[in-house]
Formats: sequence, C-alpha cells, structure tokens
Amino acid sequence: MRQGFRFKKSDILKEANNIEEQIEAVTEAKLVAIARDAIEFSKFGSNPASSGVGMGGGVDTGAYITSFSFITGRGRPRGKSSKGRPRRQDPHKMGDIGFQQLMSDIQRVDLKNTTSVVLNNGAPHAPYVENKHGLLVFSKLRNKYG
Repeated sequence: MRQGFRFKKSDILKEANNIEEQIEAVTEAKLVAIARDAIEFSKFGSNPASSGVGMGGGVDTGAYITSFSFITGRGRPRGKSSKGRPRRQDPHKMGDIGFQQLMSDIQRVDLKNTTSVVLNNGAPHAPYVENKHGLLVFSKLRNKYG
C-alpha cells in the first residue's frame, strides 16, 4: 500500500489570511491606544489631577485637542486656530470630541494596505502648546510607543 502526504497551498493561504487579520486587529488596537493617550496627555499636561487650564491643564479653547489627526500621506491634517474661540472649555468634553475624530480617522484607514500612519496636530499653535506649555504630547507618545 502506498503512503503519501498532500500539501495544499490553500491551507497556507488560509493561515496567511488569518495572520493578516490579526495584524490588522493589533494595528487598530495600537492606533486606538495612541489616540487615547494623545487625548489624555493633552487634557492635563503634566498634572493629571488638574481639571483644566489655569490649574496645570492643557485645554483652553479646545483647538489643540481637537486638531489631532491620523494621516496616511494623502489629505490634509486637521487643524483649528484658537483665535476667536471661547476660552476655559471643559477638557473632558473637548477630549471626547478629539477622540471621536481620531476614531473616525482610524475607521477610514485601509489597515490591510497602509504601511504607515502618522499622528499629527495641525493646530497653528501646536508647537507653542507642546513646548511652551510643556505638554510634550508627542515626546510622551514616542517614549511610550517607540
């Protein structure tokens, strides 16, 4: 009686598809975590016990915290000016708005075919908020996620 073993390329392709789906899920989870941290780091700066600007927090008009966007090389980053906006906005409310915008960006990314996603803050005053106010959101994100 002959013995043999059949190798089917279709089995390998199924495995490859499962791996690809897992990579997409891990990538999405990482982007969500980065989005959540960007918003949290922006709300309160270096003092998470504070509740807003004037007490060590990072939200005044909400323009900075709602100007984050994930970009993939096409399109323009989201950016809002603080000029003419009401001040002393609720950091939680503005953070929720910013987070929902980032979630919308993530849903639009083709995770299967995109090789790079960039978190950007297009607010004209972003460098000032980052450095002068000491939020250092992007430095904190680089330290945490590499």
